[in-house]
Amino acid sequence: MMFEDFASQSVVENFNTIRDAPFSSYVRLDDRIHNCSLLEWNTTSTCNGYSIWGSLGGFLNRQLGLSFYKHFLNNFSSTDSMTVLDSSILATAVTSSFQQQLRGLPRHQAH
Repeated sequence: MMFEDFASQSVVENFNTIRDAPFSSYVRLDDRIHNCSLLEWNTTSTCNGYSIWGSLGGFLNRQLGLSFYKHFLNNFSSTDSMTVLDSSILATAVTSSFQQQLRGLPRHQAH
């Protein structure tokens, strides 16, 4: 889904797969998907993992850029997915973490 976010920018002009589809599903009000867990993949309930993780992945792409995505793809530092995600964020923005990215604090500096 994160690759879709990068690739869609050059496939269809003025359309981004993540921004224009899963994100709007994630923030809709009717079944409160924005209150779903970010740590649980589910495609059978109102907590659609594609919408949640697609939105989060797109956000991280915009905050941390391609260097984060490349590190994340090649990060085999753990078998725990949240540990891998957090270490890729830290490798890209040395003063940040998953929790800080989620809150938008502090402003990170990519190296």
